[in-house]
Amino acid sequence: MTAQKKHSKHPPIARLKSGKFHTHEWGIMGTVCTEIDQMADKLMGALYARNLQSLYLDESHNEKGAGVKFNSKLTVEDGFKLNSSKAINTFDIHRISKAFDMVLVNSNHFKAAQYILVFDERKFESLGRKLDRLPDVKVAMVNNDLSDFPDSIQNHLPEDVVVLKKDDLDGLVNYLNQHLQKSIAPLNGLILSGGKSQRMGEDKSEINYHGIPQGLFEAQLLENNCQDVFISLNEQSGKVNDKYEVIKDVFLGLGPLGGILSAFQFNPNAAWLTLACDLPYLNQEVLTLLVESRDTTKYATCFHNPETDFPEPLITIWEPRAYPQMLEFLSRGYACPRKVLINSDIKMIKHSDNLFMKNVNHPEEKEEAKTYLSNQSK
Repeated sequence: MTAQKKHSKHPPIARLKSGKFHTHEWGIMGTVCTEIDQMADKLMGALYARNLQSLYLDESHNEKGAGVKFNSKLTVEDGFKLNSSKAINTFDIHRISKAFDMVLVNSNHFKAAQYILVFDERKFESLGRKLDRLPDVKVAMVNNDLSDFPDSIQNHLPEDVVVLKKDDLDGLVNYLNQHLQKSIAPLNGLILSGGKSQRMGEDKSEINYHGIPQGLFEAQLLENNCQDVFISLNEQSGKVNDKYEVIKDVFLGLGPLGGILSAFQFNPNAAWLTLACDLPYLNQEVLTLLVESRDTTKYATCFHNPETDFPEPLITIWEPRAYPQMLEFLSRGYACPRKVLINSDIKMIKHSDNLFMKNVNHPEEKEEAKTYLSNQSK
């Protein structure tokens, strides 16, 4: 008998890899709440000194019951607390935490994807009730070594647990930073070829400026800097080289934003280097500079356009955290990638020559570009 395929009411959509509260969440456990609070406060300041933004999640008890307390160390000297009088679920927390590089959690109250275990004899009994969490301990903060803990706890710790002294804050920050760097999202390339080319009167991705169609030329440039390269198309078929996989727009009628969002829906765990298909002055040197300048702690890395005095949205690296940010802007009625960049925490690069940013949209501009590039190649 043929096995029946399991029925699902919901379409299969790739999900962003994440813990309960954040992609990078660290539960602090093994000691009392006051010690966890103090440790989190020091750790947030030390992380900020490395240009890493962190959010601390704790439980807050007030007259109306238990809520969630947030403490964000936006600067070393200053922070803010958000106390909630109503229950906040994990989706609410994810919306807040996406602006941060990591979330620290008081694991006396909340579970996390991975833990920092702090030695404290007062909590040995309660740790005995949390043995299921110990295999996810990545760092143990001790007085001497692991023998500080009783065998009943040691036997549940992973063999590769990193052991640090309790006062080694720099060592802990180094480890967290290294862990963050190892989990940087892979970089994919995306050629935005979904436009109607009404002003040009022909498919701009098919125009030959460099001996091959422009879309293919840009895809080859991306190959030198990206893990995989894709072509973004809307309902129109377009001519695409068989070498590159197509991502069809599923966010329709939104222009470039629709292409970028469709790429993130296809793979929300990758960063996307997006290029408009009408950039004949673009070169490898510029793209290499963009990739080498990439700041994964930001929503995006892009160039400053001196002509508009705004960020240039269509030669941009979008980090995975930009995906929910774009969706939030879309929910507010904004479908402009530049608007997202202007109002988000980004890294913007200045370049002495801005010709590479020039979009070629009209027939006369096409001929100018061909003449210029022909003269450059002589």
